[in-house]
Amino acid sequence: GIMESTQAVVKIKSVSALDWRDAYAGRSFGEQQLIYTDEDSFAELKFTQGTKVTISENSLVKIASAHQGMNVERGLIRAKIEGGRPLVVEMNGEEVILTGSNADVQISLQGKVGEIGVLQGKISVEKEGQVAT
Repeated sequence: GIMESTQAVVKIKSVSALDWRDAYAGRSFGEQQLIYTDEDSFAELKFTQGTKVTISENSLVKIASAHQGMNVERGLIRAKIEGGRPLVVEMNGEEVILTGSNADVQISLQGKVGEIGVLQGKISVEKEGQVAT
């Protein structure tokens, strides 16, 4: 995937690396990379299959797949899910597959409390083989 824009302090590193590097618009991201946003910061990402994700301030996300997946460690993420392309999200060790058409969703994880809210449109949520709409 690629970073479409960043504001203020946004850092990126591979899981195995020791040091964080500055993230910037145009920088690519891939599997097993961590993306961190500081206070008053955000990053807009575009996964290779087209899903757009905004990582809000004070968030930490691990990219599971540059194609379509991420592990939310903490914070607030907003995603635009289009064309039936799934977005795989993991929170607290639980994987959820979000699918929709022109849907805008908000994913929040504060401590152990994870929430997925639909801001616009309709989504299908698949969790361990169970599907809900």
